[in-house]
Amino acid sequence: MEMKVSDQALRVVMAIVQDSEVLSDSSKSQAWKASHPIDSVNTQRLIKLIAAFGYPDIDVVGVDANKAAWLIFQHSDKDVKEIYLPMIKASCDRGQTPMKYYAYVHDRLTTQSGITETKYCCAGRKEADGVIWFRAQNKNCLNLYRESVGLPPWEEYRREEPCRE
Repeated sequence: MEMKVSDQALRVVMAIVQDSEVLSDSSKSQAWKASHPIDSVNTQRLIKLIAAFGYPDIDVVGVDANKAAWLIFQHSDKDVKEIYLPMIKASCDRGQTPMKYYAYVHDRLTTQSGITETKYCCAGRKEADGVIWFRAQNKNCLNLYRESVGLPPWEEYRREEPCRE
């Protein structure tokens, strides 16, 4: 839970930095790079916990700690996601992790791999004008994919903030 606190506090600060009209894009980029050590420390600590105790299933650690593990994986490096995504999926299949957590990590890994189209449209790219850019691998099946993992329909999701497909 301590890792979740540091992870989310960092994201609050970074959102303020990102929305700043005073800072240059270069300064914003440097601020994001400064966040990597915190993400790295959290990730390595989570990996050690998993090695010692197994994946943090809800029945073992509770809902909050299970969600904290997901957040740490969301902000981990591509290589870590590639290794642990099957473990997240297995926990989901056991009913021990919400399937939407798998979808988010899956899409984040997809974009980190250089692919701009995602299966669930959970990962987007923020443009300089603040618009979020999403692209579905299969637009005709997108809402079926989203429903299968417990996510709301795309039309509902996209109302949360300005975005384009």
